[in-house]
Amino acid sequence: MSQEISTTESAIVKKSSKMSVIWILPILAAIIGIWMIVNAVMTAGINIQVQFESADGIVVGKTEVRYKGLVVGVVKNVNITKDMDNVIAHIEMDYRADVLLKETTAFWIVRPEVSLSQISGLDTVFSGNYIAMAVGEGATKHEFVALDKAAPISEDAPGLHISVYATNLGSVAIGSQVFYKKIAVGKVIDYELEEDNDWVKINLLIEKKYKKLVKVDSRFWNASGIDISGSLSGFHLRTESLGSIVAGGIAFYNPNNDESALAENSHTFNLYDTYDDAKAWFEITLRFDNFSAVTVGKTKVRYAEHDLGFVKSLEFDKNSKDTDEYRWVGKVFLDPEVAPYITESTKFWLDKPIISLDKMDSFNKILEGTYIAIEPGIIGDKPKSDFTILDTQPINDYSKPGLHLQLLAKNLNSINAEQGVYYKRMKVGNIEGFELAEDNVSFNVHVYIEEKYQHLVNENSVFFEDSGFELTGNLQSFSLKSRPLQALLVGGISFHGDVKNKSHKPLENGAIFPLYHSRKDARYSEKVYLTVKNANKNEINANITRLMYQGEEIGMVSHVKVTKDLKSRIATIKYDPKFTKLFVKNSAVWMVEPKISAGSLTGLDALVKGAYLVIKQGDGTPTKNFYLSDSAPASRPGDPGLQLIISSDEAGSITVGTPVTYLQQHIGYVETVNFNGSGKNVDITLTIDDEYRHFVRDDARFYQGSGINVAGNITDLDIRTESLASVIRGGIALLPSENSEAKAASEMQKFKLFASRSQAILNGYDVQLEFDTVVDLQEGAPVKFNNHVVGNVNNVAVNNNLTGTKVSLSISKKFPALFAKDAKFWLSSAQIGLTNIENPQAILTGNFISVVPGESKNSAHIFSGLYSKPIVKSLTTGLNIGLRTNSLGSLKVGDPIYYRQIKVGKVIDFDLTRNANAVIIYANIDSKYQHLLNENSRFWNASGIDVDAGIFSGIKVRTESLESILSGGLAFASPAEGAPLVNNRALFDIFDEPKKEWLDWQINK
Repeated sequence: MSQEISTTESAIVKKSSKMSVIWILPILAAIIGIWMIVNAVMTAGINIQVQFESADGIVVGKTEVRYKGLVVGVVKNVNITKDMDNVIAHIEMDYRADVLLKETTAFWIVRPEVSLSQISGLDTVFSGNYIAMAVGEGATKHEFVALDKAAPISEDAPGLHISVYATNLGSVAIGSQVFYKKIAVGKVIDYELEEDNDWVKINLLIEKKYKKLVKVDSRFWNASGIDISGSLSGFHLRTESLGSIVAGGIAFYNPNNDESALAENSHTFNLYDTYDDAKAWFEITLRFDNFSAVTVGKTKVRYAEHDLGFVKSLEFDKNSKDTDEYRWVGKVFLDPEVAPYITESTKFWLDKPIISLDKMDSFNKILEGTYIAIEPGIIGDKPKSDFTILDTQPINDYSKPGLHLQLLAKNLNSINAEQGVYYKRMKVGNIEGFELAEDNVSFNVHVYIEEKYQHLVNENSVFFEDSGFELTGNLQSFSLKSRPLQALLVGGISFHGDVKNKSHKPLENGAIFPLYHSRKDARYSEKVYLTVKNANKNEINANITRLMYQGEEIGMVSHVKVTKDLKSRIATIKYDPKFTKLFVKNSAVWMVEPKISAGSLTGLDALVKGAYLVIKQGDGTPTKNFYLSDSAPASRPGDPGLQLIISSDEAGSITVGTPVTYLQQHIGYVETVNFNGSGKNVDITLTIDDEYRHFVRDDARFYQGSGINVAGNITDLDIRTESLASVIRGGIALLPSENSEAKAASEMQKFKLFASRSQAILNGYDVQLEFDTVVDLQEGAPVKFNNHVVGNVNNVAVNNNLTGTKVSLSISKKFPALFAKDAKFWLSSAQIGLTNIENPQAILTGNFISVVPGESKNSAHIFSGLYSKPIVKSLTTGLNIGLRTNSLGSLKVGDPIYYRQIKVGKVIDFDLTRNANAVIIYANIDSKYQHLLNENSRFWNASGIDVDAGIFSGIKVRTESLESILSGGLAFASPAEGAPLVNNRALFDIFDEPKKEWLDWQINK
């Protein structure tokens, strides 16, 4: 019997979604499309039309429309108008520009423009022409007519808007600048003719930050071009700036400064033609006689050489009578600052030049012409504005504020009334007049010193005639002095004295002083007498033979007479009284004359200007009588100061009185210059002042401090001189001692004189180089270590066979390793190649000697000269190693060595191995990094860029640094496991590139 088994599974029913997910994408696309359409409509550009005279400079699709530098539109098309006279530019404006398009909005083309008044539109040189716009007012508008030029500046633009009225425009143009005290503070923005056509209205814009400078009473003038005025005596030139000379300009000033109210917008001013016309003058009336030499606009009013005003107009007084002497009325303009002095006590007179056979009364007046002189009135007196010109200068009396003096002169020479009185070339007064003294031989000269300068005069003041030039001095030094121009032309009187001493009593009017003929007569006011035996053949001449002390002239022989017994001559020497202490019983006076011996010359100054006398201070009581010594006295330990003897190969410019300096300060002088016993050298005796003797120690080094010493090369130039006196007169300088424990120099101690400061600093160790051929080298060439000067070449001599050269060097004793037995010297010259440049400075300065130090403890004096730099295998610091490679490649001296891209060393040199099968590179690792190197370290070439690229892996670029890309270099890595550190001269191989595991190595801590 069979049995049927029926299996029934229940179905699972799920409620399906009303909308499939697949509909989300088209819905999202529809939303984006709608948004893009709406956005396109909302941001669509605004089309406008602008009519131009021509399309010159307009490029479709490129020419932009800019507003305040921001691009707001672009030209889409250009068409010609129907009448063929203009063009229409179709412009698409930014949708946000709708607020800019008003009825009065203006458009114009901006092109580069260069004119005398301004330079504009230079940005269009690179970007091309563009259309600028200025926003106007009114309803929205889309069709416009362009302007020919930029729109005028709006009246509401920031700043002060004012106008000036002129009779003509002159060279003023739009854009011309407005100046205040020569600073540009605004510009011309527009101009136009007034309705009556008689005036030109010029509109100005003053910058906002300068608007407070313009006051209601400001005075404006045309500052264009150059304003020149003058006469035979001189001229006056006025201009505001170079721009105003070429392009025109307007300037203004404020006569009352801060006392006036500020100008406001629309304020108007007059524009004057010149500064003089604009100036706010103080006006008075002067009455002249019929013969007054007055010229309108030129005759000046002057006081103490200062111009105070001028004659503005001159008219005949029709109401005057024929019997009236003063019938001409002049309007005179004066500086407003003079107004307080124009009172009832003020006096005016005409000052005319007077020329006759016996007198030229003020040569300066001939050049200046007639002018109106003024004697200011007393402040506080009743003001007055109407005056009559006096015939002559009013008589001066002691009531005039100031100091009135009387000078006694043997003769007048070039003295005249109205000449100036000067103190240190500054005019402080004038000569009022002169008269014959009671003795009928001398003269009384009346002098007036202005009140503000009267404190400069005291009982010690010395007055002297001071006219023209004064030339004093000798071959070593000279002084050329010129007095002020007025004193140079017409003469004058000068004075000097002790003004620092406040204990001087004030002088009273009428004080009497002597008047000396010259400055030298005033200075040399004391006398001594020098007896010279006739057996002594020295030439002593009046007014020629000088008396010198420490190189300075302190006196002059004024008179020479023969004694009654005819055996001697007595020379009267006038000297400066401040040297009175020199003239005591045991002082010595001798003659310095030029001497030529053994091919040398001393006393060159005496050769050119004549023999001179020298005095050396002694001791004893004061005296006025001396005898001429046959020669300079020998220096003695007991003499004042520290006596030293300096030995030199030649005297050069050193002579008696030559200064000795220390740190450019005078500390002593040369006492004598004599040949030594052999006649081959010179012994120079120095005296160091007592207050400075402690600077001289037994290790002192003296050098020739004469002239200017120039040293250096194209990268470092050193110009040095000890002092101005040493440049002109010669000198000896002392170097500061380097040993604080050195003993003080003793009396009469001997020292060597070095030829220059550099040689004294070197205090050199003598070295001789021998080259087996003739080398190009000059005396004075430097000796360098790593580009530092450590010595110099003293002598270069070619042997008799012309096959070799001996070079004498001085090496600084501070560097004994440089003259150690194994030191190396070679000739360095400029080397220029395709790969490198060495010693380029030698092109300008010439070849030089280079040196590397040795390690030997022994010194040597003779070395063989090399012709190229020796191989440098090690440095004195750091770890020195060798690196072996098949070829040098791009490596060179100085290339870096990297560890993890940090520079830790450098290549110092290279050479071939003994069998020439490989290259040994000598390198140095810095001391602080040498622990990174051990016996298992690996080196590879880090030059250039390592690029690893693949289709799927991409591109990998590896380099140590930018420096290694440009110049080459090496890199190394050290393994993690500890390995012994290496010592100097360890040798490693160089691999072409690193293995991957090397780059992951790390040194264990």
